[in-house]
Amino acid sequence: MLSVEGNNEGIICFLVETFCCKNFNIIFKIIPEFILVSELKVMSIQLSQKKKLAALRICQLILCKFEVFIYEYLSDKQIKEVDLVNLQSNEAYNETVAIIGLLLNELLILMKSSYLHELEILNFIYFIRAKYHEYYIKLVDLQFVYNIHLQVEKNSSGDNSYEANAVQIFLTDNFKQSLFYEIYQDIKNRENSCVDNEN
Repeated sequence: MLSVEGNNEGIICFLVETFCCKNFNIIFKIIPEFILVSELKVMSIQLSQKKKLAALRICQLILCKFEVFIYEYLSDKQIKEVDLVNLQSNEAYNETVAIIGLLLNELLILMKSSYLHELEILNFIYFIRAKYHEYYIKLVDLQFVYNIHLQVEKNSSGDNSYEANAVQIFLTDNFKQSLFYEIYQDIKNRENSCVDNEN
């Protein structure tokens, strides 16, 4: 049983642990980079009260968005389990992943994560998958974009569960050499130079 302390850090830890429970842990299979949310448990100590409240709201939005999708998907399909292979052709699923990716990005901005660049690329790809699915399917370069390396340790609770204590995300070399990535980087460089010229 999880205990919620009377402070924001306790509530944040509770929400992060909620993502790991049976009802929600599928989110890590759907959006592997979501493992970065585990860093919030450590980072919450360094956040201001305003940022902690923002982090709580973002986590709640993620949980709500995911719950609504699962409820609607399971109701429509009259099935008991989520089939991950077939989900990628479901428009509502792809939109849900894109929205959760954007919410995760907002959370990582609060945490001053070093993975904002990688997540921005993934969110753009999630958008393409949601709105231009046929195009996404044709672009093989978009299928294998990143690798995640985890350093895990066994929880001290004695329940044979593990916790990620270090997460690293790397864009694959093949993706970095793709035409898609080259064009994306060119667009970002132009955008940055326009912003620099305005300042």
